Amino acid sequence: QRFLAHQAVLAAASEPLRKYIMTKLMDLLEVAGLAGRLDPAGGPQLVASHPLALDLDGVSSGEALSLTVEFLYGASGLARRQVSSDTVLQEVRQLAHCLELPLLTECASRWTVA
Repeated sequence: QRFLAHQAVLAAASEPLRKYIMTKLMDLLEVAGLAGRLDPAGGPQLVASHPLALDLDGVSSGEALSLTVEFLYGASGLARRQVSSDTVLQEVRQLAHCLELPLLTECASRWTVA
């Protein structure tokens, strides 16, 4: 399942996400033969405008990823939420831990399973 999100939002929210995105971007530049040869004026635009696919190991629930992305974008109403299963709740907590998002962990601790 794919979720669209801005690289800048993800990178600003979490140091592990920032590092992951930067690694993926450097890999992309290397494949394109542009690593170390970018014009500082045009390089950031090229990099920032290119879509990236982020693979998050251990996440099988689209609902967990969707809730995490909503959190990163500052969605309201996350303080009290019902999720569809214990698995979703566990995956959100796992994402929060891996991505160093303690406020998401706090939110998820108040969620209930429908």
